Amino acid sequence: MAESAGSGKNARDHEPEENRESGQDTQRRGFGASHTQEVSAPKLAHELRTRLAIIRGSVDNVRDGVFGELNNNQKRYLDIAAESVERMSELVEDLMATMAPGRAPMRIHREPSPVIDIVRTAVESAHSLAYKEGINILANFPKGSPVVLCDRVKIEQVLLNLFRNAIKFTSRGGAITVSVAEKDDCVEIIVSDTGVGIPQEKLDSLFEEKDPSVVRTADGGYRTSGLGLVIVKNILDAHNSRISVSSRIGKGTQVSFTLPLAR
Repeated sequence: MAESAGSGKNARDHEPEENRESGQDTQRRGFGASHTQEVSAPKLAHELRTRLAIIRGSVDNVRDGVFGELNNNQKRYLDIAAESVERMSELVEDLMATMAPGRAPMRIHREPSPVIDIVRTAVESAHSLAYKEGINILANFPKGSPVVLCDRVKIEQVLLNLFRNAIKFTSRGGAITVSVAEKDDCVEIIVSDTGVGIPQEKLDSLFEEKDPSVVRTADGGYRTSGLGLVIVKNILDAHNSRISVSSRIGKGTQVSFTLPLAR
């Protein structure tokens, strides 16, 4: 069964161009240097929390009818926005723990969750960005509704990060496809795109933290911190799930991971 989430554009926090910056510059700037990372983490946390509080307040005011009555569609999308703010607030706390000295383990709250519901929520969250970029998101689901054991909010974040990454690196008119397949005692989730692809020599370091000042696309047109895929790996590591990536330059990239079926 295939579903379409509309038109949008594809992304990945990969590094498809060779780093031309000097090692000295890399040490001086961004998250690449551990000292800078430790010093900037509290400030980053404060900035993120402040901005999320502003967004939360604005969304709540609109939802409460402060600026007029809302129709059902408006209420629905504001509910999605409010849920996303809460998800991001949790993510900020986990990210700060990840960046802090000693790296405290990520908090995971496993519970039985229908995998199709997880995927649909993530697709809806990514829809507006994909539509804006002229990219289509398609979903292929198996018959029935497999239930997996996971932290639903964090797996939704994994998928959202993968969608965003795919959007960044896929041209207008391209597509992102998310597929769900039941295999023995687990479910495999696959996110593929028709983007620029990743050089083979970059695949092994795809999920490593890197200096955001030297991460760019093949044409140098988009700069990204690389934290999206670092967070993906941290969440999946906490779930004891392995992530696999395959890619061909000019053909696109496929990312897959598994989650255990709830028994």
